[in-house]
Order: sequence, then structure tokens, then C-alpha cells
Amino acid sequence: MTKRKPAAKTTAKRKAPAKRRGTTAARTRKTAPKGGAMQRTGARLDDVFKRAWSGFLTYAAAGVTAMGLIALFALFAGGYFVNMGERLGGITAGAARAAGFSVSRVTLKGGHSLTEREVLRALWTDEEGSVLGRSLVHFDAEAARGKLEALGPVRYAAVAKLWPNTIHVSVIERSPEALWQDSGGVLHLIDGEGVSLRPVAPAERTDLPVIVGTSAPGAAIPVLSELKRHPQLLKTVAAIVSVSDRRYDLRFRNDFTAKLPEEGIEEALQRLEGLGAGTGKLASSLDYIDLRDPKWAYYKPKAD
Repeated sequence: MTKRKPAAKTTAKRKAPAKRRGTTAARTRKTAPKGGAMQRTGARLDDVFKRAWSGFLTYAAAGVTAMGLIALFALFAGGYFVNMGERLGGITAGAARAAGFSVSRVTLKGGHSLTEREVLRALWTDEEGSVLGRSLVHFDAEAARGKLEALGPVRYAAVAKLWPNTIHVSVIERSPEALWQDSGGVLHLIDGEGVSLRPVAPAERTDLPVIVGTSAPGAAIPVLSELKRHPQLLKTVAAIVSVSDRRYDLRFRNDFTAKLPEEGIEEALQRLEGLGAGTGKLASSLDYIDLRDPKWAYYKPKAD
């Protein structure tokens, strides 16, 4: 019996901690609602700030876009993009020149009457001026070839870019075969096709016959072509004179004239050569000979 009493005390002591746990739980239940309210309030504030920031970013982006569109429209309206290709070309050309790829030399091969100065003049442009100093990268060799072949003396031309700074021009020139006198009395050097090469002084090419009385340099080319088959006659002919744009007279250097027909020029030249016109024998006694009749030759003796 004495041993059971301590057991009762032990049971009483065990119940005391239960009360402390209950007290702690009660305290916990009282403080829990305060912490949850603060969290909910903070969450609401975060949500408000996020929505405000999102709205700000949206309006800011819209404002930047609108400003960009307005600026772009202003550039288009002001014509900024009209010459954008030229602007970019100018930038790259400047970069090429800065890198050392600018034209500083122009060389010429095959030019007998054509000079380097004439080549430089042909390659001049109003926009860029002289070819010297231009960007070799942007230099248009094909366009330059066309300009050179438009020159009278040039039959064919080739243009090459030699890096880093040289343009080389090769030409095949037209061969001068006669002189043509225009309505103003100016003499022009022409080739066998009647292309005018350049104006010349009267004493510059006295070895070539002069075509007189035609409105165009190529009008008398058929007669000149026939004369080339008779070199003995050709070298003594001083002038090929058009008569009413229908036929021609040949004036020789020894002051003798041969009247050619409208048709059958080759036969008339053969007769003329057979009579010794190329050697000057007819000039010693005749003033002129008329070969317009294919069967007869009429002549006028020199006055005593």
C-alpha cells in the first residue's frame, strides 16, 4: 500500500506539462491570424506594384514606338532615304580611298593620235570630276570603255583596273584616210568609214585627199574606196569634189581634173589610169578630161 502513493504523485506531475502545451497552442492560435494578414497585405501591395510597373512599361514602349514612327515619317518626308544608295556608295568609296584604293595613275597603250589628256577628259564626270582620286573599287570600267569608244580616233578600247591605284587603257585607233571640209571650211580627219576623227590644220596632213562639197564626211566614201584599188591614182589626187551631190570630180596635184560619171566609177578609173593620169602625162597637155560617157572621153587642152 505504501508503494502506490508515489505512483499517484507521478500521475499528477505528468498532467502539468499538458497544461503548458495547451497554453502554448492557445498562444499560437492567437498570434497566427496577425501574421497571415500581414502576408496578404504584402501580396496585395506586390500585385499593385507589378500592375503599375507593367502598365508603365507598356505605355513607355508605346511612346517610344510612336516617337520612332514619327521620326521615320519625318525622315521619309524630308527625302532622307531618297539618295540612300548614293550615301552608302559615298561611304564605301571614302573607305576604299582611305585604304589606298584610289586612282592615282592612268596609263595608255596603242594611242597614236589619242593622248592621255584626251583620255582623262573623256572619263571626267560632272558628279565626280576627274578620274584621278576616285575610288578604284567603284570605278565602272565598262562605262569608261563606252566613253572612250565614242571618241573619234578610237575604234576599240579596253579598260582594266590594276590594283591598288591604276587604270590601264588599251586602244585600237581608226586609220586616217582622207580629210573632209565642212560647210564652215574646217578640215576634219576621217577614216575609211567616214567617221570624223578630229579637226586638223590645213597643213597638218597634206598627204591625204580632201573631200569637198558634201554635207556629211561619209558621202564620198564609195569614191574613196574605189580609188584605193588604184594606189597610183590615189597618191596623186588632191581633192574629191562633189558636184550637185550627184557625182564627183577628181582634182590632181598637178592641176588636172577628171570628171567622173554618176555610175560606173570603177570603169572610169581604169580608163583614167590607162591614159596615164597617175603619172602626170595628161596634165602636161590637158586642163581636164570628161569620162561621164562610158564610150567616149572628152577633154580640154591647156591654154597656151
